[in-house]
Amino acid sequence: MNKIRQYFQIIVFWSFLTVFLNASSADSLISYLACGNCHLGVQTNLDIKEVTPDLSNAGLRYRPAYLFEFLQTPKQIRHNIGAARMPGFHFDEEEALAVTLFLMEQRSPEVLPKILDQSAERGVDAEKIIREDLQCTSCHGLNGSGQNNSTDLTDVGMRLQEDWLREYLTAPHLFDGDDTQMPSFFYQYSQADNQLRPISVEAPVRLSKIVGYLISLKRKEANQASASFNKVKERLPHVTAEMGRDIILSQNCHACHTLDRLTPWFPRNGPDLSIESQRVQRGWLIGYLSQSHAVRPFGYFPGSGSRMPDFRLTEDEVAELTSFFKKGHDDKSGRKQQELSAFSKTKALTLLRDKLSCLGCHRLDGFGGMIGPDLSSTSSRLNAPFVDMMILHPRMLVPESIMPKVPLSPEAATLVGSYLKGTLSSQKQDSYLSLVDHQPYNPKESIYREYCSGCHGLDGGGDGFNAAYLPKRPISHSDKSLMSERPDDVLYDGIYSGGAILERHHFMPPWGETFSPYDVKKLVEEIRQLCQCEGPNWSQPQ
Repeated sequence: MNKIRQYFQIIVFWSFLTVFLNASSADSLISYLACGNCHLGVQTNLDIKEVTPDLSNAGLRYRPAYLFEFLQTPKQIRHNIGAARMPGFHFDEEEALAVTLFLMEQRSPEVLPKILDQSAERGVDAEKIIREDLQCTSCHGLNGSGQNNSTDLTDVGMRLQEDWLREYLTAPHLFDGDDTQMPSFFYQYSQADNQLRPISVEAPVRLSKIVGYLISLKRKEANQASASFNKVKERLPHVTAEMGRDIILSQNCHACHTLDRLTPWFPRNGPDLSIESQRVQRGWLIGYLSQSHAVRPFGYFPGSGSRMPDFRLTEDEVAELTSFFKKGHDDKSGRKQQELSAFSKTKALTLLRDKLSCLGCHRLDGFGGMIGPDLSSTSSRLNAPFVDMMILHPRMLVPESIMPKVPLSPEAATLVGSYLKGTLSSQKQDSYLSLVDHQPYNPKESIYREYCSGCHGLDGGGDGFNAAYLPKRPISHSDKSLMSERPDDVLYDGIYSGGAILERHHFMPPWGETFSPYDVKKLVEEIRQLCQCEGPNWSQPQ
């Protein structure tokens, strides 16, 4: 018996150790990817900005053509930052152009005194200086050789502006901080008198020669890229830097980059990952981590336009993260679901299409709104108990959700849940809505913006981003003549009980079990501000 006990103790110990090591490895990957900077439920990475470029002077640093291409197809540039990487945000040409135009306007005040450009003497071999004298290739790649433990110097001319490169090499610590590993080869900078003093007589000429050499390596390709970029700008004159500003805020770029003079919209813009094991199925999670796609087409907070970026994870990284988030839990949805009769299926579909407000925000078989997840993928995406709880108590399960609690009988809730859990999953992956065609915005500034603007619009004109996907245009809250015919109590009833009670469309949800009476009154007040009107005279207090 003792040997058997010892045997099981060994099994338990090694099982625990395996789980611990896997979790530790996954924790490290999650930290490198800075998942906690956008999501609750995992640890934040407060040091990520130390290894990412400061975008406050991006307009001085980067060539615009490079940024434009990089934003659409990011690739590894720095090889000394572990598993950290710039993910792809599914930007199309217009979105990438907008962000590029905004970044090119970011120019920090000058920090260095001007130095005269020294004409490079003939016979100075820049590559020899780089490889042998300065030994740059002990850290950097160059023309297919070198250690390449940092950035590859070969494509510097494709990426960087010549003036910025010269300033950086003049005083690297002013850009990277005092703990930078990049030596000052050419000048010593005195902060006391803001002066640069050459380290040697040859230093100015060497600096000029090296900068000219590095810029020349990809000059032809850089010129071709610039010409292509200029053609894109000419072809898309409606795309502006202001659009790029909103896109950067929508994607919460501040989570990883420094951007002076720009205030973030929110500290986090993704779901709480602490309940991931109970929420999604293992197979779906593997596919989503392998290639992310739109779940909420215009932002986790609807209207914000936030997206889940693609980190280009390897198979091993996907497996590691999946094991971490699932935490050994089996999918509850793997249990056999109750098979509905043809009559019950028709009844459930009739409820969803003709009675309930669900499809005002969600799509089902290509029909419905673009605020929440597509219900066609429910059976393959979510665990069955999670579906049941979201129908009955959405805000209790996901407090930051805007999904209302719709009054349903237990029988109706069970029927709808069973129908969704038994539907054949759609193979089509939804795309994100365009961040140029639709203006992303901070929906957290008021109750109306957060819960109503998606359909009714920021100014109440009935033209929110979701309006185009509804069978009937939402009412215009800014229409003075229309709103002045409706007393406050009618507006209150419509918000509380939904559109059907006012003989409007049933896709307008009832908010009575979600909002407090005070919140409903505040919404009525906001509507009155939008229409700049009061209700009929007969409804006013005498």
